[in-house]
Amino acid sequence: MDSGEPEKDPEEIRLEARSRSERRIAYIQEVFEADPVDPSWAPAAEAQIVEAVDSDLLQGSSLRALECRMRLCRAEVEHVGDRDFELFSRELPTRLDGLPRTTMKRLPSAGGLERTIMYAAREGYRMPGPP
Repeated sequence: MDSGEPEKDPEEIRLEARSRSERRIAYIQEVFEADPVDPSWAPAAEAQIVEAVDSDLLQGSSLRALECRMRLCRAEVEHVGDRDFELFSRELPTRLDGLPRTTMKRLPSAGGLERTIMYAAREGYRMPGPP
């Protein structure tokens, strides 16, 4: 069945998906920055993330920055290599009780290290999406 629209080539589809992902991450960052800190929850959430990243299983990943607010946490993590990034992205979300929704953005490597920005949403909150 022909819709009358030309088929998009795979590269165009990939670029559109990347653009949507970039907009989504930018929006999540805006929401995070506008969120006040919940002092009754944020420290415990941060401690949980530190403990999870410091586990023996994720020893190829290290936390560089971490902040939790009212609804979201944001972590910057470095990985020794691709394998460590893959392990982190697969295993960390399973170790975060009370932070059931995560999204990650892989950044260009710096100095031979892979980098990731991870956002985690507090129990009872959805991961924000652009309007």
